[in-house]
Amino acid sequence: GFCLNRLLVLSFFFVFTLPVPYRSTRTLHSGYKNQLPHFQSTPTMLRFVQAANRYTTQAVSNFGVARQLRNLFIQTAPTPNPDSQKYYSYDLTFMEEGESYELPAGQAHNSPLGSAIFEIDGVKGLYLGDDYITVTRTPGKDWQTINPSVYAAITSWSNSGAPLLHSKVESNEDTIPLDTDSEVVVAVKELVDAKIRPMLKRDGGNMRYIEYDHDEGTVYLLLEGACSNCPSSSNTLKHGIERMLMHWIPEITEVREVQQEEVEPLKLYMQEKRDKAEQAEAQQ
Repeated sequence: GFCLNRLLVLSFFFVFTLPVPYRSTRTLHSGYKNQLPHFQSTPTMLRFVQAANRYTTQAVSNFGVARQLRNLFIQTAPTPNPDSQKYYSYDLTFMEEGESYELPAGQAHNSPLGSAIFEIDGVKGLYLGDDYITVTRTPGKDWQTINPSVYAAITSWSNSGAPLLHSKVESNEDTIPLDTDSEVVVAVKELVDAKIRPMLKRDGGNMRYIEYDHDEGTVYLLLEGACSNCPSSSNTLKHGIERMLMHWIPEITEVREVQQEEVEPLKLYMQEKRDKAEQAEAQQ
């Protein structure tokens, strides 16, 4: 009778105190199928079980009570850029809502998570979003070898309680209307913020408004995350973003992409152009 009681107690312990991934895949599947319809495929479910088993940390005290630190369900999503992949979790946020930041490899020391991810072999880029991150790999590297290390880096950073960034960086202030903005610029910013940016974020990317040339009717934009250097970025820019802006704002005639190193020179050139136009108007 004593052995039977011990067996029942141990059975109760293993069924109800261990983390969900340690139970049967049938129980796991039924628990998530309503929230995640795509989760019903066996390979996806198996990857989750393997990842959760690998990164769930627990300790058992002398009294046999399990103490779980934190178990994250980290998902991946492909992007139109085959060399970029989106990582996200319903239990985790990265930056403040609406904020995002392209973290250069040379500034990885500013982010504990970034430092860990850039140490992974095959990683060459990292984009930080509000509820996701986008990792860019070196062409030719395999996601199957990169993913486990990224899962580990995210889980370790989440459990550490460390900040995402040691020092504050510029957030998405590009679409905040300014007193000096014309009606066209205000309309462009509103359309970018309300329609275009959410569409790109779903694919792990983003876009920043840089400048507008009133004389030529040209809008200059910077693509970030999975949209940067994407093979289909020209199609996204011309057949998606440009067409939408030209449809709603007749003054716009063209949309051009600029690279990060071109942003400051372009802003300086456009400011000088505006200053000259104001001086010429004042002399008349």
